[in-house]
Amino acid sequence: MPLKNIFVIFRLVIFAISLSQNKAQNEILRQYISEITSTNQQRTLVLIYNNVGTFRDFSSHFYGLALPVYNVYLGELRKFNGKYGEKYDIAVTYEESKLYFVVLNDLKQLYTALPLIRKIYFWRDRDRVVVLINEKFREQEAKATFRHCFQFYIINIVFVFVKDRIEPFTYNPFSGRLATPGRFFPDKFRDLFGYNLKISMFPSVVNTFSNKTYHGRDGKMSLTIAHHINATYTYLRPRATPLAPVLNQYDDVAERVAEVGFNTRYVKFNFRNLIEKTYPHDRDDLACLIPQEYVQKFGLLPAGVWGLSVAASAVFFCYVLVANRRFDVVNVLMTILLLLFNKPVKESRNFNFRLALISYLTFSAFLNTLIVCRLASIVTAPKYLAGIETVKELAGTEHRILTIDRFQELLNASLVPPLRAKILPRLTIIKEEQYLSEINKHRKIAFICKDHLANYAQIQKENYPNGIQFYRVMKERILPALSCYIVSYGSPFLTRFDSLIQRIVESGIHDYWKTKTWEKLGIHHQFRTNQDNYKGRVAEASLQIAQKVLLYGLGSAALAFLLELQSGAEASKRLICYISVIFKKVIISRIKLFRNKNEKH
Repeated sequence: MPLKNIFVIFRLVIFAISLSQNKAQNEILRQYISEITSTNQQRTLVLIYNNVGTFRDFSSHFYGLALPVYNVYLGELRKFNGKYGEKYDIAVTYEESKLYFVVLNDLKQLYTALPLIRKIYFWRDRDRVVVLINEKFREQEAKATFRHCFQFYIINIVFVFVKDRIEPFTYNPFSGRLATPGRFFPDKFRDLFGYNLKISMFPSVVNTFSNKTYHGRDGKMSLTIAHHINATYTYLRPRATPLAPVLNQYDDVAERVAEVGFNTRYVKFNFRNLIEKTYPHDRDDLACLIPQEYVQKFGLLPAGVWGLSVAASAVFFCYVLVANRRFDVVNVLMTILLLLFNKPVKESRNFNFRLALISYLTFSAFLNTLIVCRLASIVTAPKYLAGIETVKELAGTEHRILTIDRFQELLNASLVPPLRAKILPRLTIIKEEQYLSEINKHRKIAFICKDHLANYAQIQKENYPNGIQFYRVMKERILPALSCYIVSYGSPFLTRFDSLIQRIVESGIHDYWKTKTWEKLGIHHQFRTNQDNYKGRVAEASLQIAQKVLLYGLGSAALAFLLELQSGAEASKRLICYISVIFKKVIISRIKLFRNKNEKH
């Protein structure tokens, strides 16, 4: 047999053997890809490749999958100018979780591929990445590439080396271990192995302990989460710039100077795809403290009461004239006037006259008490007018508005243009610690602050001089918002932080921290819930004790009058003295008891 034919037969045998091996390897790879796509709850499949020939070898494995597939050729991405056309329809997959298959010839190509892919896709914490590499596994090179991916916040990533045999590997950047995954994307955030978590906190709203931890609800939350995931922590203050501290914290988190901002943030703020929000743990609206408009209308008693008093006085006037049988009109009028003002009158008359005098005296005492109570109510609890209740009504006023710098930025980003044009020019920026002093100083200025601070300022005694309320909280919140924390866009910590924050909120310990913080600031729960029950006003109890005193006096007087009719003058005097002593003791004891009850409440 010619030597040439022997070489042809040998090459055919080698090709047949390699073809059978490739078929077996392709079948394993097809099963591997099918298993990955079926066990992960991704909604979109993104195929990224650098070499058309290599991609053709792998593309057949993705046919038949029940997922929308998008093909991305890295060679075309180099020409991408930032404008999305029909080529990359990412509107469908922008907020959805995606499964990336990156097909490369060698591992080094991933260094140049990642910046190109980021031009059109943001990595998110829910995304998964599988890199198919047509070469053999090399440990040191794989570890270096994994660490490079972590700089892009890509942690849920698996390298599959498919040269000669299929070898999947993943890497835990916190423990530094490279391992073959038992499952494709294990949870790497249950234990951070002492990873130094950089936390951004405002210096103006926290106090530092000697061990560099923080007071307050946000400080407790950050410490609890750091301990739960076995991480160390470093607190960073926002960078010092002329901008508001809240914007500086946004920049620090977006640029990954800090991994998380553990100060209360507003969900409504536009983060422009640079920052993501954690699970909301509370309401934290921006409220407006506005001047209370009131009127002290002088209207003592209804017309019916005045008519009854005039009729009673006329009846008593006529009776006195008839009883005297002489028409001393001036003396009678002076007597009636003195009785109306509860002044003593000396009259020695018969039984019928004394009975009429007691009846008129009782009527005059009730009328006098009613007038005094109504006068006190007008002075201490005037009639409040219907004031500003909505943001639109606030924009239509001329009130000057005081607030702090970071709230100004939030209002600028959140208000609709017509309201923003009217409200922002009237803003005056003050420091946060000046709120209460400015509220006590001014009476015709509006204040924009957090809802709990507005309610706290509303129930302070300085807001009720002489029982008159000067400021109240506007019903409509100027910026309704939820409390949340922030991480950078695509941060892999987001899912873990969300689950821990949700567990803390549902356990109730978050509300406990909030209550303890308010107690340290002097904001008692009773004041926060019963803001209208201010003790300085004339209450119903004040009228009740006046009525009790009156009844005791009338009862004693009636008893003394009956005893006077039955006994002589001397006996009646001794009895009157005895009754007056008993009366004073009873009244004093009742007054002390009433005061003790008020002090307890």
